[in-house]
Amino acid sequence: MKIFRKTMAPTNVDMTPTADEMAVVAQVSRRGTITFGAPTRCPHCETYGFVDRIDLQGGVTDNRCPSCSHVWRVTQRAITLSQAIEADPANAPIGDGILIRDLARAS
Repeated sequence: MKIFRKTMAPTNVDMTPTADEMAVVAQVSRRGTITFGAPTRCPHCETYGFVDRIDLQGGVTDNRCPSCSHVWRVTQRAITLSQAIEADPANAPIGDGILIRDLARAS
């Protein structure tokens, strides 16, 4: 009988971050560098927060602030897109969240 089983990574995972995820990464990155899984500054009061949970498979870090009790989530996919936009602003999403400029329909 196996007690521990390795779970396979889901195959149909949407790698596009939500607007909320991008907003949190933008707020946190203004206060310092973001490293996935490491503590970050609180988006509200700028105090260093605690990491409550790290989900390596899902690419999610849940944080909370000891000062103001604010809770926030940082995702690996939002960090990756944020770094890509910083490196080349042409990677920024345009109308309706389309990530590739050539695929956007002319309105």
